[in-house]
Amino acid sequence: MTSTITINGIEIPVPQELIAAMLMGQQKETPLFADYAKTWFERYKRPKLREKTKLLYEGFLENHLIPFFGKKQIGAITSEEIQCFYDAKADLSHSTTRQMKVVLHQILDSAIEDGYRQDNPTESKRHVLPAKVTTRNALTADEIHDVIRQMVRLKPQDLLLLSLLIYTGERRGEVLGLRWEDIDFKSNMISVSRAVVHIRNKPLVGNPKSQAGKRKVPLLPELKEILLRYHKAEGYIIGDGTEPISEKAFDRRYERIRRQVDLHGATPHVFRHTFLTMASDKIDPKTLQAIAGHSTFSLTFNKYVHKRDDKVQESATKLKQLFA
Repeated sequence: MTSTITINGIEIPVPQELIAAMLMGQQKETPLFADYAKTWFERYKRPKLREKTKLLYEGFLENHLIPFFGKKQIGAITSEEIQCFYDAKADLSHSTTRQMKVVLHQILDSAIEDGYRQDNPTESKRHVLPAKVTTRNALTADEIHDVIRQMVRLKPQDLLLLSLLIYTGERRGEVLGLRWEDIDFKSNMISVSRAVVHIRNKPLVGNPKSQAGKRKVPLLPELKEILLRYHKAEGYIIGDGTEPISEKAFDRRYERIRRQVDLHGATPHVFRHTFLTMASDKIDPKTLQAIAGHSTFSLTFNKYVHKRDDKVQESATKLKQLFA
């Protein structure tokens, strides 16, 4: 059987077998997602990324994207399969899932440029990113004072860690990044200039979370007394001084603290919430924002400063004559 093709207005009979062979020859062999993603990362992304971001991308690819999409052809991945991927990651934070979506989008955009796809299914407006909702309530005044009373049970390194979490309001990574050189015992100030993140258990030292994160926080008398007991000339305060501790080492240390002290369920971040909530009674809002290391006033007060029932009860007395 033959068909016709038109060249310069002239119809020319061509066997259908030849047309089929020509079309097959124009089609590129589609690689598997695993092979394509690895090549894309090594050739186009790795040379441009900072070390911390390289490890982040590698973790997303090795632990999540390739195990899920690896055996699929890069051109055959559908919008529905991507939604299934998001659903399978419902136990992760919204931020982590969103970051993986960005990486997947970049990979599929590259596949379009290479002629393996016609569209990018990550752009579907139907997709829903699951958000793991976590509530971080500040400890009550009684609870935090109970924790402080129990701290005498702790060994020096555990005492230093818990004290820094309680008395500074710093993020966990900022506490782990503190060096003895950052403590000014004369002016009673702590300089926050670095933060530790963990990628595959390895500690990496970088800048704080935002530009506002580089700041000074007050050295409270309770913390100063503890730090002076174990003061060294230099080095990281938490650990052996030479480098920050690993994520597993931190987890082991925090679990050891939890066995010695009733933390009332508090995570390191709950201690940050607690510090900022209690401090909000004592200092003006803009100063509290600076101590928190937040770029916006609303973040400090809408997310970190919690309602305190004891203060609500006090207000009943203060407002008794409001409409008198």
